[in-house]
Amino acid sequence: MTVARTLVRARQILEPPHVWIKGHLARDADNKPCRPTDPNAKRFDMAGAIEAAAFDIFGGGQAFHDHDMLCLRHLRRFAFPSIVEFNDHPQRDHAHVLKLLDHAIAVAKVEEQAPAAAPLPAVQAQ
Repeated sequence: MTVARTLVRARQILEPPHVWIKGHLARDADNKPCRPTDPNAKRFDMAGAIEAAAFDIFGGGQAFHDHDMLCLRHLRRFAFPSIVEFNDHPQRDHAHVLKLLDHAIAVAKVEEQAPAAAPLPAVQAQ
């Protein structure tokens, strides 16, 4: 599973403007805060959508947790000063969040298609 695939899924989750929120990772239909992995979660902030996307792909467990963290680290490169502060900034709106995700997806796709760096040759001690 790739970071790009998970970020694409997170973007799909956030695509409808009414789904995106500020202030909490996720909220249920009654607007109560909940975990993004809760089946009752209906609305998400950017970090919550990434967690929900990773859970959709991995279904839980250590692989889910590791991939969620990998995606958040990747996205953190573009969200200043942090993902939560980017999402919750008073001047940010839904379009800003989608634009940031689009950028992060594009970079992830390029990085995932780049050939792995060749290992450095061993150096003989003299």
